[in-house]
Formats: sequence, structure tokens, C-alpha cells
Amino acid sequence: RVFIGHASWHPGQLEEEIQAGMWIVANGPGNLFIGTKPVGKTKKGVMLRTPRCNLWEEMLDRLGGEYAAYADLPEDFETLT
Repeated sequence: RVFIGHASWHPGQLEEEIQAGMWIVANGPGNLFIGTKPVGKTKKGVMLRTPRCNLWEEMLDRLGGEYAAYADLPEDFETLT
């Protein structure tokens, strides 16, 4: 089967979902999406850094409390049984 189409949000939907508690909203550091370890430079001299592979876990740990516990859950829940 092949499905053709798209998914989109209606205007204001994200704000509605945030108000309904469907999203976890948190502040993060400026280097949140870019790693801190330099790995080289581009031809134009732009510093390249390692990508962050564990962003989800890092943010949950930063939030603390019940969220920090979620950071330790396995990606595959079948391994819990």
C-alpha cells in the first residue's frame, strides 16, 4: 500500500496542546543541540562539533523529579519483561 498526503497543525494547535499539558516545555542551554567537543573546522573556518546523541535523556535529567526517571527507561520496552 502507498499513502500520499501530509500532516499539519491548524493555527493555534501547538499553543492549545501546551495549555492542555500535552507537551513538556523547558528552558535549555544555548548549546543544547550542538555538542561541546570540537571535531574540526569547515573550509570557511566554522567550528564543527560532535552531535548530541542523547538529547532526550539530557533534558529529562535536567528537569529532574519524575522526568529524570523517564530518562533511564529502555528504548525497547519489551526488554522489561
